[in-house]
Amino acid sequence: MNTTLTPADLDPRRQAMLLYFQGYRVARIAEMLGEKVATVHSWKKRDKWGDYGPLDQMQLTTAARYCQLIMKEHKEGKDFKEIDLLARAPV
Repeated sequence: MNTTLTPADLDPRRQAMLLYFQGYRVARIAEMLGEKVATVHSWKKRDKWGDYGPLDQMQLTTAARYCQLIMKEHKEGKDFKEIDLLARAPV
């Protein structure tokens, strides 16, 4: 399973939130996305990323990965397997 969810078609704010849920620090997220650290800190504060519990984080990241796989144009066998596993996840 892909451990870093940063599909290019997601807006940077959404990418930043998913990276934060994966344990990245704000400064590193800003560097990865080419944003200012202050901007990412502002997103974190306004969107209250710290208020999301582990279950909420899991649901959001699982849904993002599931959508990414569903929208993938050319799926491989491993993609179908991951789609099946994610669809069975207790969300």
